[in-house]
Amino acid sequence: MTYEFDLVADSGELRFGENGFERARFLLSEFQPAVRVSLVGIPPARIRILANGCAAEIAPGLLADVEALAGTQLRYELLE
Repeated sequence: MTYEFDLVADSGELRFGENGFERARFLLSEFQPAVRVSLVGIPPARIRILANGCAAEIAPGLLADVEALAGTQLRYELLE
């Protein structure tokens, strides 16, 4: 079973530094666990995650790490 959710930038767009998105993708793949992680929009304002298991919130520590890499606060939106 899989579910899909977005992490949406509160400030309008994501501001990843060099290799920041690759690091965020790795963290989400390892600890969520995500099957697919992609950026949505130009410029990107969302991170779309397809994850294994039943729908669950993202762990606060993992969210904080991804926010630090993205340069903005993120909010969780479960997709139907």
